[in-house]
Amino acid sequence: MKWNRWRDVPPCSTYDIPGMEEWLSRQAARGRELTDWCNFRNAPSRDCRFALEPAEKGQYKPTEEQREAYGEAGWEFVCSSSLFLVWRSTRPDAMPLRTDPTADSWAYGRLWERVRNSTLWAILALLGVLIFWIRQGGNCFFLSTIRAGGTWKFLLFLAVEAVTAAHLLLDLRCFRQLLDSLRCGFPMPRRRIRPRRRALLLCVPLALVLLNLVSLAKIVTGSAGVPLSEDPVPYIEAETLGGRGGNVTVERREDLLGESVTVCQGEPDVVWKRDPQPSNLPGTDILRIVCDTQQETVTLRLPALAGPLLREFTVRIEEEAGEPPQPIGENTYYLLDENGIQHLTFRKDGQVFCIRTNAPADLRAHLNDFTALLTD
Repeated sequence: MKWNRWRDVPPCSTYDIPGMEEWLSRQAARGRELTDWCNFRNAPSRDCRFALEPAEKGQYKPTEEQREAYGEAGWEFVCSSSLFLVWRSTRPDAMPLRTDPTADSWAYGRLWERVRNSTLWAILALLGVLIFWIRQGGNCFFLSTIRAGGTWKFLLFLAVEAVTAAHLLLDLRCFRQLLDSLRCGFPMPRRRIRPRRRALLLCVPLALVLLNLVSLAKIVTGSAGVPLSEDPVPYIEAETLGGRGGNVTVERREDLLGESVTVCQGEPDVVWKRDPQPSNLPGTDILRIVCDTQQETVTLRLPALAGPLLREFTVRIEEEAGEPPQPIGENTYYLLDENGIQHLTFRKDGQVFCIRTNAPADLRAHLNDFTALLTD
């Protein structure tokens, strides 16, 4: 059997009643028979009219008395949505179902509260998803975004949310204008059908697909550490600080916001969460993987973000050490934790520098050397 069913997207707001009725009539004239709300199948071309009526909450089909009365007037029931009952004319001289705008305003007035509340709940849900996305980066949103190359993903996700919210609010505005017109005693306003609305709505699922492809690409092509010989960058050797040397690797991450370059020296180690939540999932109590000596330099394309990024570095130090680093100068913070690990972070113009080491030499005595690295 040939597959001949599909779902179509209206080129107008669902609450543009005249527009929806005109669109359904055009579909019937093109040989598309309505089987369910916005679902069609191939059928002979048909010249007919459609009428949408508000449905009571939980009503998905008309009563028998309503079917009989409308049948005598030349209408048959087709389908329903959560808000409307859809009727189709059975003869050319079918009697109009809307003759009194004031009476119609009462029916649509009862529907208004449901439409408004559902729109507000949908927008709150979008806001909640956005907050959840931001909170996924913990207290280091900018740092996590730069290191994961996630700015494109975040901007794309933000655009999808903005388009969806705008679509919901415009639909709500359309319904409000319809209701105001009826309450003033005027027929429902007719709007020009805009095919580009369909294209705009199709952009949302396409953007989500692109978002997933970007995520997959980042996973497949993720930047791993390479030997220093392949990517020579200026750094302070661990031996200079009295620590152990060893393999030196460079990890470079580039993003729209800027570039992060991390130089790792010595053996890797695990930093555990101080108060892990009980969980049966392995690895959930790991905070991060570090090396004996590890320095990271972030160069920002927007220097104004250097201040927030510096605060995120201090938060990351506090997460590991259990206490915040102390300021030792303008935009400079230092901490020697209880495990003998030193942490130093500072910013200069649009660059932020952070070093963590178990070497004994006081990092504060080498502050000028670290500042010179940013110049290099």
